[in-house]
Amino acid sequence: MRSKTNSVGLKVAATFALLMTVTFFTTVQAQITTAIRGTVVDQQDKAVVDASVKITHTASGTVSLASSNENGVFSARGMRVGGPYSVEISGSGFSAVRIDDLYLALDRTLNLPVTVQAETTLEEIVVTGTRRSVGYEN
Repeated sequence: MRSKTNSVGLKVAATFALLMTVTFFTTVQAQITTAIRGTVVDQQDKAVVDASVKITHTASGTVSLASSNENGVFSARGMRVGGPYSVEISGSGFSAVRIDDLYLALDRTLNLPVTVQAETTLEEIVVTGTRRSVGYEN
């Protein structure tokens, strides 16, 4: 009878140890990462929807991708602390923006407001060419 009690006690202790290990590593993971959150707006301060955001950890080449929502907001979590990082924002209708030398602090979210400029549109398109004469045979 004592053997069964010891077996159950060992199973409970092993399960508890496993749960504590998982909890510890989850907590450590949360403490060694950081995040970037930003808002993309145009020159009239209107939200830019679906802007592509590419965040690159320069030293390692690790890339995180995000896109802005209907409010122009984007975010990336689980980023490694430090840097430098570069952020590239691109999309249709505006010129791409690149921001370099960003550094992320432990357990803090970097707020990155970005204003983009509309792409210039062509006023006039001029097409030149020559007309080739076509001969007919009878």
